[in-house]
Amino acid sequence: MTGPSDEELLAAWGAGDDSAAAELINRHFEDLYRFFAGKVGDEAEELIQVTLVGCLDNRAKLSEIRSFRAYLFGVARNRLFDYFRGRQKAESVDPLASSLADLQTPASERVARNEQERFVLEALRRIPLESQLLIELYYWQSLSGPELAQVFEIPEGTLRGRLRRAKTLLREQVAQVAQAGVALDDTLTRLADWKHSPAAP
Repeated sequence: MTGPSDEELLAAWGAGDDSAAAELINRHFEDLYRFFAGKVGDEAEELIQVTLVGCLDNRAKLSEIRSFRAYLFGVARNRLFDYFRGRQKAESVDPLASSLADLQTPASERVARNEQERFVLEALRRIPLESQLLIELYYWQSLSGPELAQVFEIPEGTLRGRLRRAKTLLREQVAQVAQAGVALDDTLTRLADWKHSPAAP
């Protein structure tokens, strides 16, 4: 990556440099949009702003982190949970149990590129939100094991167990959605190749 690092841009933004803020937003807007839009619809851009402001407010923590992207998606994950708590008028939403379908979030209106993808996008909405986020960040954002452990604030060994469980849950839901054996192994292998999430426009 050429130019200033994310950490340098955040520090400059905190010092009042609006151009640094614009560059940081432009650099990560697409990935954050994909993260939010399929879950919160038209409110995605607002949550992107809230996420970046959250990074700015907590920039003192940057000295403690190894990956800005992991830090960024950790903040985004927390803002997403705050959003659902507000919608549900509840102090807590259990992301290990509640799925997007449970939370009644509108599905993306985007037309799937093929039937197999449509099955996976619907299946993702049916697994627990935490599992969905883990799948998306692993396949579409290509976060490493240590980065994912940072995002989810758990040991890497625990993270790998949860990822295996998330893949199993997704396979089960794809099978239910498809109501037949739909080349599940190929479907999961191709997830990394799509390079977009249910939120992609």
